[in-house]
Amino acid sequence: MNQMTGNNSKTKTNNIQSKNENEIKFKTNSPQIFHAYLSAALLNVLVLAYLPIYFFNVLNVNRTELAFAQLLSYSLLFIKPVLSVYMDKQDKHPSKLKIYSILGAMGMIFFFFISLLFTHLLLLFGILLGSFYAFMALMDVAIDKSIVSSGKNEKTASKNSLLLQLGGLIGSILTNLFFLIIIQNIQSLSSWNTFFLTSFLFTAPLILILFWFKPQAAFPRYNNDKQADDYNYTNNNYNNTKNTNKLNTNSFTAEFSTRDLFLMCLFIFILNAEELYQYPLEPWAIERLGPENAWMISVFYIIFILINAIFIIVASKLTHRIPWKLALYISIFFYAFLTIVAPWTTILTFFILIAIQQIFTSFIMIYYVLLMIQISERKVLKFQIMASFGILGRLVFTPIGTALTTVITTEWIITIAGILQLTCLLPLFFIGKTNAIQLIQNKKS
Repeated sequence: MNQMTGNNSKTKTNNIQSKNENEIKFKTNSPQIFHAYLSAALLNVLVLAYLPIYFFNVLNVNRTELAFAQLLSYSLLFIKPVLSVYMDKQDKHPSKLKIYSILGAMGMIFFFFISLLFTHLLLLFGILLGSFYAFMALMDVAIDKSIVSSGKNEKTASKNSLLLQLGGLIGSILTNLFFLIIIQNIQSLSSWNTFFLTSFLFTAPLILILFWFKPQAAFPRYNNDKQADDYNYTNNNYNNTKNTNKLNTNSFTAEFSTRDLFLMCLFIFILNAEELYQYPLEPWAIERLGPENAWMISVFYIIFILINAIFIIVASKLTHRIPWKLALYISIFFYAFLTIVAPWTTILTFFILIAIQQIFTSFIMIYYVLLMIQISERKVLKFQIMASFGILGRLVFTPIGTALTTVITTEWIITIAGILQLTCLLPLFFIGKTNAIQLIQNKKS
């Protein structure tokens, strides 16, 4: 009996040591995960919010050529779904995730800042920016794979979520702060060069930091690639168990068909109609504010980011209380309504309405991602098919919006985007509808 007690104590001690070891490994990955999301968010905001100002208000580039450059760069976004499917099969080789993340970070930083040297050659710029997106996708997917694999318990998942949310939030705010502090005169090329250089200095250390990235910590069942088969067996059983649990998102248990997958793809594509004003928006706002008040854009954007972050937390707490279809219908309707109305008001009212719009944006983000997860039945391929239609929306609408600035005013571009977004409520209406009716009829019979 003493021997049994000793063995139990030994087993318990080993389990505690194993648990502590895994927690230590996770903590050593914390700086890498945080800085990766910070760097990606910082550069993403720079591309989406401030490069349009640089192209339209400073360089005054040819809009048609810029639209073709966008078509080239955004076409490489399709590499992310492909990489996601590939990475999903990398459980046997977690050590490769470190290599992929370092290569991704190096390529992301290198191609972004090299692309800034060729803004006078827009087609070449488009290719280089596309390479930036491709390498960013490589880094994101490698780190995401590590995060997802480590999130088998609520505590670890919460830590992961906090790291990526916090990194993305701080990265987004930093870009706006850099612009606010550095760009005193938007026509000054030296100020813009300083702005770009500062962004580089904050993101470049990521390459060095990722050399200490330990993706093996995400796979607690083994410490090297040779022991992967045991983990894969356990992991597959875990996923199979999860797949049997359906989320109750309405008055009925949601079950979705291939038809719903098609409708969701259409819904996601139309929802991305907001990309029509992705490039014209900031230059138009500066024209309304006046170049001397360009700093106000950064202040408003920081406010928008904080509102969005707060209400994402609120929306996530309400997911089990508000039916997904009702939440999406209300959120998208008011989001689109504000998009249609806002450009025809004064510039101050416009920013106030956009701030209110961020509340609805938070609910849309939470609920439509949850809906994607359900429709995909947690299958990577189905999820990435839907994600690809978001990329397709960006690929189609962004160049069209840029080209339209040569034909119509930005007010009308924003209004058209809002009207298109209202039409996405139609495919949303039919998602899950057939299965709900069938379930009700079965209950009656």
